[in-house]
Amino acid sequence: MRYSDKLGLVERRIYIQQPSDAPKGVAIQKGVRGGHYYDTKNIPHTTPAQPHEVKPVGKFFKQVSPFGGSKKAVTIQHELSKKIPNIPKVINYKGDAWKYEMDKMPGIKVDLAELTKDEKKHIYDEVERITSQIKDAGYLYPDIHTGNVMYDRDTGFVSLVDFDQVHDWTTPEEAKANNEVHDSQTILNFRLADFKKILDKGVRERPSGEEVISNMTKLDKEVDDMWTVAKKTGTTPDKDKLHKFFDDKMAPALKKVLNHREPTPKGVEFTYDDYGVVSDAKAGNGGHIQFMTPDQFLKSVGASSVDKQVKIATPSSLKYLYDKIKKDKKFGAGFLDFDGNTITGHEGRHHAMMAKILQIPKIPVAIIGKNHDKFNPDTAVPEYKETLAELHYVLNS
Repeated sequence: MRYSDKLGLVERRIYIQQPSDAPKGVAIQKGVRGGHYYDTKNIPHTTPAQPHEVKPVGKFFKQVSPFGGSKKAVTIQHELSKKIPNIPKVINYKGDAWKYEMDKMPGIKVDLAELTKDEKKHIYDEVERITSQIKDAGYLYPDIHTGNVMYDRDTGFVSLVDFDQVHDWTTPEEAKANNEVHDSQTILNFRLADFKKILDKGVRERPSGEEVISNMTKLDKEVDDMWTVAKKTGTTPDKDKLHKFFDDKMAPALKKVLNHREPTPKGVEFTYDDYGVVSDAKAGNGGHIQFMTPDQFLKSVGASSVDKQVKIATPSSLKYLYDKIKKDKKFGAGFLDFDGNTITGHEGRHHAMMAKILQIPKIPVAIIGKNHDKFNPDTAVPEYKETLAELHYVLNS
């Protein structure tokens, strides 16, 4: 029994351009309109290929992006491919080069619509095994999604491609010493769990952060255009029109951004110099630094739910932070001004929202005020006790 039969694949008719396009030894048939085809059930018996028997089906040209990848990643892939057959070998590699070729692995990218339940389990198990081997070699492969997994249905062979984001493995102790948000095992566990959910649900990959941010930004520009037109006539946009635009278009777009989740960028560090009161608090002057969850911070400013966060979110601030954190690898601390009972002022709500998006479990916050030492995030009265009377988005466009 060939591997695809063992997994219970549905037999299907495959049309071909030339008889030579069919698998060797299969019976070729001619349709009523003259087209050639073969049935998958007639493919001769094959034995699942062993790793050392796998042969590339061609070459693939790649250019390393200076933004998404690094020359070091090519070097790591070159090293790993010598040990792990499920990783495409780099061809004609001359060392730290921007352009190179690599083997094109057998199979096609994972197509969720075509896979059986057993195939999905097999693919997940193989991806888990391969990433474990990469870990044993001292590296983390974090970019696990269906677009980077190749699957050969005839042999069951699974391979990983696209090593732009691979980097050195970091232990919890090393991550803490480097002031990094996550260690490598936490990142790998998250990405494997996310990949399994996608396979199990049978849905395609969620939109990327860049896609949901871009859609929000385009809508934000429409509002800017409304204000530009109004100012030319010495007026302001109609608030009812702005509210309707927000409810119908911007709110759903903002919710997609706020509900988006992706791995924390490698090497992100906390900083304490965005605000003078924060650096003072870190030095023990008039306050202290306290780590809390993003939800605790958002609750303190009266935005415990996504619906409330939408009302105090500024699209341009979210986009700015998303781009800046991914580029600079720095996450700045905000502050809460506490009078002993109530939060009377703050900065950092967009940082807290972004921390949830980027899977940062706890963030540093400067607690300031003469009663800062009595602060408790679970008992402090939020800054906004009631729902805002007017949308922050409408008032500050």
